[in-house]
Amino acid sequence: MLLVFMSIWGVSASFAGGPAECTVEPPRSTQSGAKNLWRASIAAVGAVNILDAASSWGKRELNPNLAGNNGAFGGQGAVLKLGMIGGVLVLESIVLRHQPSTKLYRRLAAINFAGGSVTGATAIRNLGIPRR
Repeated sequence: MLLVFMSIWGVSASFAGGPAECTVEPPRSTQSGAKNLWRASIAAVGAVNILDAASSWGKRELNPNLAGNNGAFGGQGAVLKLGMIGGVLVLESIVLRHQPSTKLYRRLAAINFAGGSVTGATAIRNLGIPRR
C-alpha cells in the first residue's frame, strides 16, 4: 500500500542495500499546469457541444444557419456547428503554439469553460423540449 502511495506522489525508494534513499521529482512548470487546464477546457467544450447537438437533433432550430430544409436541426446543422467549434479550437492551438504563455493558456481555458457552460445550459434546456 505504501508503494502505491509513493508512486502516486512521485517518490521513489531504494530498498537494495544500504540506507533507504528517497527522491522526489521536481514540480512541473506552471505552464504545464496551465496547458493541462486548457486541454481540459477543450475536452469540456467538445463534450458539451456534442451533448447540445444530440439534444437538438430533430427539434425545431431557431438559428436559420443550423436549421435544415424542414426547419429542424439535423446532420447539416451538426456538421456546421461542430466545424465552427473545431475551427476555433484549431485557431487557439495555433496561437498557443506560436506564443505559449501561462497567462494565455489560462485565459483561453476560462473562455472555453465559460462558453461551454452556456452551451451546456442550452443543451439541458433542449432536453426538456419534445421532438417534432
